[in-house]
Amino acid sequence: MILLLEKELPIDNLTAVEQTLAAECGPFSFFALALREDSPDRWDLLVAAPWISAAEREALRRIANAVTGTLSDLEILKISRIVILHKSDPILHGLHSTFPDQIHNEMMQDLVSNGMLIEYLYVFVSDATL
Repeated sequence: MILLLEKELPIDNLTAVEQTLAAECGPFSFFALALREDSPDRWDLLVAAPWISAAEREALRRIANAVTGTLSDLEILKISRIVILHKSDPILHGLHSTFPDQIHNEMMQDLVSNGMLIEYLYVFVSDATL
């Protein structure tokens, strides 16, 4: 767990979730935690992957099970929702344009993506080529 401006984030545990799901299902084109300005202390888990589109409900269930099976109860309380971003989603395009190269484990502050103000964004994986 890391401490970011007094915000404890389960980075190690979510890295394990991302890596496990990528090994089982395929790579993510985007996997990140976002703290929206209007959602204090509750993070969104943003996910995008080619394999999610094929069976979205099953993919969401699988991601949620991996998160709840890996994070502690206190860590889970910090996540408000899992947001699936589709390849055609303007927000995903904005995020990929912010991170045009393949990146891993990068933090940004005060980011605007397609009109959405993100106070903090921790990107585990961004790969616009997928």
